[in-house]
Amino acid sequence: MKLPVFWTETIADLQRFANALNRVRQTADLAAGLLGSLGSIRNQASVVATEDGTGRRYRAIRIPELMIVPPAARQLHPAKTKLERASLQIIYECYEKVEVATRLGGEHFDRIRRADFQVCVKGSVAFGNTSVAVEDHWRIDTHCFEGDSAEPHPWVHYQRGGHAQDQFAQTVGFLPGSCLEKAKFHAGANLCALMQTAPPRVPTPPMDPICAINFVIAQHDGAAWKKLWAIPEYDGVVRKVQEKLWVPYFNMVANGEQRKRLMPFFGAPSPGSS
Repeated sequence: MKLPVFWTETIADLQRFANALNRVRQTADLAAGLLGSLGSIRNQASVVATEDGTGRRYRAIRIPELMIVPPAARQLHPAKTKLERASLQIIYECYEKVEVATRLGGEHFDRIRRADFQVCVKGSVAFGNTSVAVEDHWRIDTHCFEGDSAEPHPWVHYQRGGHAQDQFAQTVGFLPGSCLEKAKFHAGANLCALMQTAPPRVPTPPMDPICAINFVIAQHDGAAWKKLWAIPEYDGVVRKVQEKLWVPYFNMVANGEQRKRLMPFFGAPSPGSS
């Protein structure tokens, strides 16, 4: 089945992007994973799905896990944590056609049905003879506009946590957790732990897989990121997708009426919102 131009170009850009990643040592494993996923991506993009309720047609790709450069081992909690690896999971869904009634401000931008990028960093820390597996999770994803939520969600936002973190927190031995119920401590010991809440959801520009991978590399390893931007092919493909998605986004941010669609916390609550 012949793919539409949008998906043909998207996959070609991913291949050029992966070839550039392969030229820097820190991102060679990521390049191998991305190149190895291209066949699956092409097959997934050949399938057209229909959205419940609206009948709109879309295509979706999912990349279960890409090994990505881990963050610098600075200011870690718990202290003395040894980082082991970092990974990125990708869900990217785009409509077949851009409908005038739902337009936000750009052809590529308006195609996005769902963009979900989940980062997981794994490590371990030892306390005496006991080793504890630790994980950090964050994500950038989209929130559709249908219906109002109790808290206003930006259309695209950064947020700590994610589904993988929820699963990790259910692991036997998770701390703090039920494994402490029969543990013994010195009398009068004061125990404490970090707590995480769902907010805040911080607005970000829209992401496709290339924008998201570039963003994660920049946050995790600035030196490797600078090496990549010195490669003309990397500069060209990342700049191309950023301009397609981000120029119309920032034009919308500058427009008072459109801004509230992207950032519903801008100004007063909408009439009828809970």
